[in-house]
Amino acid sequence: IETIIPCYRPYDLGLFWCGMKTYDLLAAIGGGVIGGLSGFKLPMATLSEYPQLKHIKVGDTLLGAISYYDGQHWDARLCLHAALTAGCYGAAIVNHCRLLKVDKKDATTPAGLHKIVVRDAINDTEHTIYTKTLVNATGPFSDSVRAMLDADHKNLVRPSHGTHITLPAKYAPKDRAMLVPSSD
Repeated sequence: IETIIPCYRPYDLGLFWCGMKTYDLLAAIGGGVIGGLSGFKLPMATLSEYPQLKHIKVGDTLLGAISYYDGQHWDARLCLHAALTAGCYGAAIVNHCRLLKVDKKDATTPAGLHKIVVRDAINDTEHTIYTKTLVNATGPFSDSVRAMLDADHKNLVRPSHGTHITLPAKYAPKDRAMLVPSSD
């Protein structure tokens, strides 16, 4: 999906252009670019595709827009595929479970394994699991899991807040998206 970032300040043009070129580089390293490379759209080209932009920032002049391509994926299917693949390689898979406790590998656990306690949210039962490897794939909640292993850890994740708004078709072409970064 082509996405644009309208820019009204020279600083924004440079910042977003560099950011999207870095995005292109990381996509190429990761296996390929989706849709196309990022680029710059002149103000007239931007306004012809997004005519309502001239009314977004009163008194400011649209300097152009940075365009980039973003992919879509079905995250539930990706998670299911990863779990099924792990299961094929011998992993025990659990779902609808909340992590309650993690003990580090030490002399009190069998063969130096992690001891994990989880609660089954469907049956409301607790289970103890022993594992050689613990994968912390909890996204924005990863620091809370890290705290279970090390009370003195430093947080690595700073959650952000954002809003997704669907607007009438008159604001943008149906097959495209617009990102308006703002901390207001």
